[in-house]
Amino acid sequence: MAAVVLMAESRRMIKRSEQGGKIPCYASRKTSAFIRHLAGVAIDSVGFDFLTKEWPNLVDIANADNYLREAALANDAPSKTVYDPERDGIRCRSLGVFEHWNNGTEKKYSGNLGKPNGIELFKVG
Repeated sequence: MAAVVLMAESRRMIKRSEQGGKIPCYASRKTSAFIRHLAGVAIDSVGFDFLTKEWPNLVDIANADNYLREAALANDAPSKTVYDPERDGIRCRSLGVFEHWNNGTEKKYSGNLGKPNGIELFKVG
């Protein structure tokens, strides 16, 4: 496992109302989600969706996922940057899957919508 995100409330780090968060699973005072994936781009995509659902007015959020798009399309990057880490003339391949869920209520990714490739979010409990 290359990456794990554990989302839990921390009163010292995040000021919240006493009613809990905007996402129903965040309403409790316990660990709310455990996310794991082998690709860092995919796990950051999911984490990004949860953060922007919970705090939609974060500063500069509109472009905060550009690094994910760039990594997923490293072989033909939107910035037109040529990524060649070995300096052998061969472009770097995609570093993983980047996508956003369909909406913050259903939280479905391409895998949840029946497509063969992409992120799939499993809800436990």
